[in-house]
Amino acid sequence: MERSVRFRMRCTAGAILAALIFCTPLFAQPAGAEALFAQAKALATAADSVEKYEAAFVKFDEASALFGAAGNPGKTSEVELEYGRSLRALAVREMNAKRYLEAIGYYDRAAKKLRAVGNRLETAYVYHDLGFIAAKQDDPEKAVSFYSYARDAYRDAGEKSGEAIVLRNLGLMSFNSEKYADALGSFEASLKLQIALEDPRAQAVLLLDIGLVHRATNKNVDAAARFADALRIFLQAKDRAGEGAAR
Repeated sequence: MERSVRFRMRCTAGAILAALIFCTPLFAQPAGAEALFAQAKALATAADSVEKYEAAFVKFDEASALFGAAGNPGKTSEVELEYGRSLRALAVREMNAKRYLEAIGYYDRAAKKLRAVGNRLETAYVYHDLGFIAAKQDDPEKAVSFYSYARDAYRDAGEKSGEAIVLRNLGLMSFNSEKYADALGSFEASLKLQIALEDPRAQAVLLLDIGLVHRATNKNVDAAARFADALRIFLQAKDRAGEGAAR
């Protein structure tokens, strides 16, 4: 009996040890990968030039490759997400400097990373900005395509504020193309979101937009009503510029 108990204990201990041996690689971190990831984030955060961002991107690539080779998809996705965010940060820098061609290149790279890891909110930010650039470059077809993608991504992420802004942008694009039914639909959808967000100034601006659509389609009574609604909100907010636009 004593031998049998000891034998069972040895077997149990052996089974536990074997399980630990087989499980360990699943959680093991490749040598240097965490350090490379930390270096990449630090470089990207402090970067003040394209060259410094590119140095960070090299580190991100190396860290991602090591985590991937070790069979650690969670850490690989974490690296790729930060990589995508850093690419977007550089793209924003280039966009603000009006270097649109360079910005588009970085946004495209960021979009690939962010779509791959399934982050809809970060992806929405990218396509929102790409829509802005396309509009600046007087390419309404591309702008509408990018804004539409951003709208859907914001919606998937539950980000009502971003969705409302993009819907208004889509409405403006349609209005400028004299697609008044599409413009009205976008403005009204945006207004519904801004009401839910309790943003009165944004609501007033959209009421003005809707009024302009009605005026363009000769619905003057409806236009006057929307202008009056907007004016009331601007007066309550003591927004002089808004008052002038609504009168």
